[in-house]
Amino acid sequence: MAVTFSTTRAATSKARSGSDRYRAPDVISNNMRDGRIGLRTGAGFLDYSGLNVDDYREKRLAELVNMLRHFGLWRGGPPVL
Repeated sequence: MAVTFSTTRAATSKARSGSDRYRAPDVISNNMRDGRIGLRTGAGFLDYSGLNVDDYREKRLAELVNMLRHFGLWRGGPPVL
């Protein structure tokens, strides 16, 4: 949804300004057109087919929390996984 919003916003900016400055790159537009928007669809820039998405997200979140703790940036209690 965020990518759709961004590409729509870029198209609106072009219509207003007449400039391609904020136009989404073709690879983004093509992925959106083809329904390849990432984990939700199982494909995007990477192929996520056969991946347990919930486990993948939990692992990535845990890695992020560990990095924040390592650099002393973690401000909360235990992470909600």
